[in-house]
Amino acid sequence: MSTDSSAFCYPRRVLVTGATGKQGRAVVDALLRYNATAAPTVKYEVLALTRGTGESLAKLPNVIVVKGDLDDVKAIFAQEIVAKNLYGVFSVQIAFGSGASAQREIKQGKVRTSGYKERTTN
Repeated sequence: MSTDSSAFCYPRRVLVTGATGKQGRAVVDALLRYNATAAPTVKYEVLALTRGTGESLAKLPNVIVVKGDLDDVKAIFAQEIVAKNLYGVFSVQIAFGSGASAQREIKQGKVRTSGYKERTTN
C-alpha cells in the first residue's frame, strides 16, 4: 500500500472485523475519537463487519455496518461499499468458541489478507 497520504481521499474507509467484540469495538471507538479531534474533516469512515445487525454500531456517526461471514471473504470484498475506496483493514480472527482452532484462525487471517491485497492491487 502506498504511504503517500495524498493517494487516498478523505474519509478513509477502514474495514473492522469483529467490530462488536472487545478488540474490534476498541478500534472503532479509537477511529471515531480521532475523527472528533480532527474536526471539521472526518478522517475515517468505519465499515463495521458483523454477522448480526450491528444495531448499536449503526447509530454511531461515520460507521457503516457491513454484514458478512469471516469464512466467505470473497463475498465480503465483493460488496460495493467494501470494494470501493478501502484504505485498510483491522482484522480479528475467531480464536475461541464453536469450531475455533489455531488452523482456522490462521486460514482466516491469510484469506483476509489476500482478499484485501487483491482489492488494493487491481
